[in-house]
Amino acid sequence: MRNQALDLLRKNKHQQLHDTSDESLAQLTDQDASQEKQASLSQEQQAVLHCLVQLKENQRQCLQLAYFEGLAHPQIAAHLNQPLGSVKTWIRRGLLVLRECLTHII
Repeated sequence: MRNQALDLLRKNKHQQLHDTSDESLAQLTDQDASQEKQASLSQEQQAVLHCLVQLKENQRQCLQLAYFEGLAHPQIAAHLNQPLGSVKTWIRRGLLVLRECLTHII
C-alpha cells in the first residue's frame, strides 16, 4: 500500500510539472497580458508626470493634494491658506492644461 501511494504521488508530481492543460496556458497568457498592462501603465505615468511638470506651481500643488492625497477643495484651501475660489480655479485650469497636454502625447 505504501509503495502504491508513493507511486501515485510521483505520478501526480510528474503531471503537475508537465501540465499542458488549458488552465496552465491561460495562466501564461494572463502573465503576458499583465506585463503588457504594466508597460502601458508605466508609459501613461511618464506622460502624466511630463504634463504635471508643465503646470504652474499652484495648479500642480492643488492637483497633487486633490488627487494624490485625496483632499477636498475646502481642505486644500485651508492647507494652502488660500481662498476656496482660487483653489477651485487652479484645479479647473490645471485639469484643462493636463487634458490638452495628454491629448498631444497619447
